[in-house]
Amino acid sequence: MDELHQAQASLGRAVARARAGEDRVLAQQVRERGEQFANLLTGLVRMGHVHAAANHAFDQPSIDLKQALDVLLGLLGPLHLVAVEDQVYLNDVRLKVSGEGAQKSLGAELSRHNIGGLTFSSPLSTDQARQLVATLALRPEAPHPRAAVTRRLREAGLASVELHGLHRFRMSGDALPEEGTGQLVQRLVHEVEQAWDALAAGRQVNVLALRRLVAQVLQRGATHEELWLAEPGPATPHGWHAWRVAHITLLVAEALGLTPGVQQDFGVAALTHDVGYALPHVTFPGHPMAGARALLRQLGFHEARVRRLDAALHHHASLAARPPLVARVVRLAEDLDTMTRAGGPLMTPAEALSHLAAGAGRDYDPVLTQVLINCLGLYPPGTFLALEDGRVVKSVSGARSPALFAKPRALVVRLAGGGSPGARQLLDLGTEGVVRGPLKPRVASTPSGLFRP
Repeated sequence: MDELHQAQASLGRAVARARAGEDRVLAQQVRERGEQFANLLTGLVRMGHVHAAANHAFDQPSIDLKQALDVLLGLLGPLHLVAVEDQVYLNDVRLKVSGEGAQKSLGAELSRHNIGGLTFSSPLSTDQARQLVATLALRPEAPHPRAAVTRRLREAGLASVELHGLHRFRMSGDALPEEGTGQLVQRLVHEVEQAWDALAAGRQVNVLALRRLVAQVLQRGATHEELWLAEPGPATPHGWHAWRVAHITLLVAEALGLTPGVQQDFGVAALTHDVGYALPHVTFPGHPMAGARALLRQLGFHEARVRRLDAALHHHASLAARPPLVARVVRLAEDLDTMTRAGGPLMTPAEALSHLAAGAGRDYDPVLTQVLINCLGLYPPGTFLALEDGRVVKSVSGARSPALFAKPRALVVRLAGGGSPGARQLLDLGTEGVVRGPLKPRVASTPSGLFRP
């Protein structure tokens, strides 16, 4: 019994550390071993430029590399080693970079092959470690060097090592990347779909990639109208649902004044809230628990991970169950999206907001519900509106101020005579146009079947 009490107390302390912030003991272990691993990998690749892989100089460093990888896999499960400019991350932990250290040059070694990161999902033998190093040390093979490395690794029996493209952080003071907001959303949705595929195959989610894209969305601002204009494109329904839920979640998190790091946590948690469905034979009642179990494959405790688990496990919980804040926000966002999309009880966004408001205090957090309404306004983004001059427009902004609560910016989708506007036309209902009333969307997607009075 004493042992049981001790085990429970130990678990309680671990959970307390998780909810207070990053587990510093685990983080320190990861940093130390991660830096050792990055140093060894970089040093061996450099040696590979001048020595053959069979050279005895590789013997002990290859053994050390294998052992460092074994320890890290034991601590964290599958590893995502990502080089972003002169920074290196191992899963959620940033490795130290000092001077001209090996970590700083790891990105240069990988980028020769158009590689920005590697995922290790299982241990390597010493021979496999040597083969990996020898492959990375080769001259890049044009025109697709990363694909060539992938092919060579598979031929060498190293299919468990996955390669990822180049990454770039936007640093303070940088200009926004040339990539359009629509393209950013498309990439984010693609990354969500990759996460689902990984879970379905028994691998882990690359949380860092999702977090980086969420950070770029927040740099533009969750209220940015181009985010509402992004088109679905060739994507799966779950990918776009995850994005829409994350977008609304970020809107509320931003309005609540949460710190940038917590906003990112909320965004990633919203993107992964439904991952239980990625697993085979999971139905609606079981998907929250299945999702939490899938996310638990990543070992270690830190606040960001706890928020992901909270969102996955509690995003359908009743208000009486006192779910965590992130789960309460995600539930609002998910229900709003479900109510306004084909396949659900198709409502206008305004009708869906009214439904949420009616459940405030019973099903939904009343304060968060009011925050959401304040953000979205009387005619939330996606609402089709008939104007007195005969035009039909689609709202693409929330409430920019109390005075503009019922006057969003809008995209013209039908001219007064019934024709298409051709080129994109945006207007500010705060300065032009008089709203006659909202229109109910049809499930049909043809231009003539988009609306009904």
